[in-house]
Amino acid sequence: MRCALNLFYTRIGSKDLQLIPDKGPVILIANHPSSLMDAALLGVQLKRPLHFFARGDLFRNAFAAWILRRLHMHPIHHHQNGRSTLNDNDDSFEVAMQLLEAGEIVLFFPEGISQTAYRLLPFKKGAFRLAVQMAMKNSAQPCPVVPVGINYSHPKLPFSQVWIHAGTPFLPAHVPSEATDTQAFNQVVRLLTLKGAHAISQLVIADDHHPVELAEAMFVYRNNATDPDPSLMISNEIQFARKISSQHNRYLAEINLYREARLRCGVTPTAPRFLKDRSLSSWPLWLGFPAAAIGWLLNALPLQVGKWIADKKVTREDFYSWVLVVVSLFLYLFWWLAITLLTGIIAGKAMALTTAIALPLSGYAAWKYYQYFVAWKDCRAVRQLNTVQKAVLEDLAAGILTAAPV
Repeated sequence: MRCALNLFYTRIGSKDLQLIPDKGPVILIANHPSSLMDAALLGVQLKRPLHFFARGDLFRNAFAAWILRRLHMHPIHHHQNGRSTLNDNDDSFEVAMQLLEAGEIVLFFPEGISQTAYRLLPFKKGAFRLAVQMAMKNSAQPCPVVPVGINYSHPKLPFSQVWIHAGTPFLPAHVPSEATDTQAFNQVVRLLTLKGAHAISQLVIADDHHPVELAEAMFVYRNNATDPDPSLMISNEIQFARKISSQHNRYLAEINLYREARLRCGVTPTAPRFLKDRSLSSWPLWLGFPAAAIGWLLNALPLQVGKWIADKKVTREDFYSWVLVVVSLFLYLFWWLAITLLTGIIAGKAMALTTAIALPLSGYAAWKYYQYFVAWKDCRAVRQLNTVQKAVLEDLAAGILTAAPV
């Protein structure tokens, strides 16, 4: 998964992950923009084993349930699925309590469901109720709640970017002295939920009223960003997004005009990064084509099948990237093993070893070639714009970029 994610995304940036304690019980709370991809990214970024809860219907198939549990996934149910799931959720929270008492780290998505738009949904109280219960049960070993913001540059396209930003851990401000004091308990849980929602809002790019316009503005900012420091980029992007959101009356019209102009020009949201006299030569495409073609012929089948499955079966945008990456990964591993074994049977162990090494290397070369080709297409599209079109895009972008941090 680490290799697959680093191929799918051009950059996986992180900031302040050292704030997550390296031992003892921890409750992680995070926003939820991309289904199981969110948990996968955190799982490969953290050194500690990560337990998390996923939709209960994913566990209906016995074989799928066995795999998911091996990956430290546990079922949790939404109440809209019927009263029959209420007892199941009691069991899920008991599992979470046992994990925390054993000193594990457990991830929750308080929004409950994933959605790709740059907005935050209202937080559910389950994770925070668990934090208060832990504090009441064992005051000598506090269980901190650590907020984590996850920000994607695009919800489903390969060669996009993702940033993971941890915030300062916090504890319940007050713990009821008696377990029977239901009113005090509920009040503490409510306040802790509000605190968690505020903490996450400081770590993510979000605008509940204008998420589409904010997404367009973020592309403008990223197209013009030059600082290579990932941690600084996260902070600057959040600061930029916050100014756009707080002054949306000032920027909304300009963002919409920019988007309309870009669509009339027929360029992708990432293409305008080549407006500032940045160009890509076609020579690497010609020189690299033979190696890329070989790599494509040897490796494309499992990846194309994975894409076909994702295109045909996935109806929700927030599930697309996870299904594409995981299905392609497993199909490719099966393909690699089958080709290696077949080569060994036909040509011997030495050739099998050569194949085992050459196959993924040729695939990597073809994938990097494709990445360059996508960028070259963007560059070419911009170069084909006339002077007026370029000037309009640059002027409108400059107006949006007045919100950029200095």
